[in-house]
Amino acid sequence: MSSSFAKSLPTDVADNSNRTRIHPVHITASLRKPVSEARIVKPTSVVANIIQSDTTICAGSPITLSVGTTGFNAPIILWSTGATTPSITVNPSTTTTYTATITDRGISTTDSVKVTVDIPTASITASGPTTFCAGGSVTLTATAASSYLWSTGATTQSIEVSTSGTYSVRVTSANGCSATSSATTVRVNSLPSSATITAAGPTT
Repeated sequence: MSSSFAKSLPTDVADNSNRTRIHPVHITASLRKPVSEARIVKPTSVVANIIQSDTTICAGSPITLSVGTTGFNAPIILWSTGATTPSITVNPSTTTTYTATITDRGISTTDSVKVTVDIPTASITASGPTTFCAGGSVTLTATAASSYLWSTGATTQSIEVSTSGTYSVRVTSANGCSATSSATTVRVNSLPSSATITAAGPTT
């Protein structure tokens, strides 16, 4: 901002007996106030980025999720869990989507990742009665999975059993997650002794 002032000298000035005419002279001065320079910083154009992609874990297996902060100036992090650190360790019991929001000087960006929990189930289905006489058998079949390990050491989905005992199976999914079935008891009864007939008297 500028301001100016002007001062006029008198038009007639006496100098002893001589009179001299002096033309008005205007003197102008400019006053300026100092202007402070304001530095305008644009918010970063970097977006929030959770380093891990959508993933699958086995039930009971914790996983660490991290959000990148490179390129931000003063990032403030907030996860959907309430955490405010760049990394969090989670152990969900069911499939869950986690979200991370980064706020940098008033501008917020968000990223999310889905953590799928693989919970395989293991059970045994018998083809018939599990109690029978010697000479019989029953087929035990496990829940469908990628691989199997029976208590007998067999690695097929089904086994044929003809001896008494308890049988269980451990199944493994395509993601490497495992579950073990409860035991199935098979009871094989011995055959009775051969019947004999004793005559109480003559047979002819």
